[in-house]
Amino acid sequence: VTVTLSSEQVAIDYNPSVTGPRKLHRAVQDTGFEPTLANSDERLHTLSHSSDIKKWGYAFLLALVMALPTIFVSNFHFQPCKAYFILPGLSRHNLVLFIFSTIAQIGVGRYFYKSAYLSVRSRAINMDFLIVLATSIAYIYSLAVVIIAMSLHNNTTPRTCFETGPLLLAFVSAGRWLEHKAKSKTASALAKLSAMQPSEGILLQYNSNGSVMSEEIISAGLLQEGDDFKVVPGGKVPVDGIVRSGTSAIDESMLTGEALPVVKAAGDAVYGGSVNQNGLIIVTATRVSDDSTIAQIIRLVEEAQTSKICVCVPLISMQAPIQRLA
Repeated sequence: VTVTLSSEQVAIDYNPSVTGPRKLHRAVQDTGFEPTLANSDERLHTLSHSSDIKKWGYAFLLALVMALPTIFVSNFHFQPCKAYFILPGLSRHNLVLFIFSTIAQIGVGRYFYKSAYLSVRSRAINMDFLIVLATSIAYIYSLAVVIIAMSLHNNTTPRTCFETGPLLLAFVSAGRWLEHKAKSKTASALAKLSAMQPSEGILLQYNSNGSVMSEEIISAGLLQEGDDFKVVPGGKVPVDGIVRSGTSAIDESMLTGEALPVVKAAGDAVYGGSVNQNGLIIVTATRVSDDSTIAQIIRLVEEAQTSKICVCVPLISMQAPIQRLA
């Protein structure tokens, strides 16, 4: 059991064959608290990359606004002999380039500096470190040559590379923004899939004779493995299970894409989120909560987005056939 007081959350690892979420829910209620089940909204919010899209969209816009003036000034106003000097060795166009480049380095570069620092501390150099290295070298070099020219009271202005940083940051930020935009489309489809799963189910309670004693509408997250629940015509199956009794046509298009309903009878598997068309069926829950088909799909997509594929080519095994042919 892990309890986080600041966020008022508790995580419990349990054996499904011994207990379940409904028993744990009631146990917490007996202590005087009113618990609520965590749903997949937070996971889908993470997959949506909404905060990353906003962050990198702002970074790209700021870098672009800073890059365009620096490119214009550096390409069309670089006249060493006719430059307008504010101070000896400091021309107006170099001052403009310095201001725009500094804003880009601070406003946009801070994201890359933070990531580069963490990568160096963990001894795992990433791409952000190379971006920081390139932009910092161009910025520091340009600033150094201007300071040297000012200290020597030169009558000419030095050639600088202040435009390199904003331009590079704009390109990389645009790539990050487009990357997270593409990933968010997957989360949007998963959110629609998750929304198709009902939030409640009709739990059946039996007496000692094996007949139905009571029916209770409970949250789908409180259903446990082995529970029997009823699905009425037009209702949705709350969790994955096996049909115990009854026959009906089930619409599984939300999972399989098949437009025609599938006839289900006793012993057939049904999936959470599918729609019961016309018959009354009694289903025994087999996979609930995070073990359900929809939850597994969401988890697999999340792992695919957050993991990187390591391509390792066995050179020896590739060379062996060539050597045999030679």
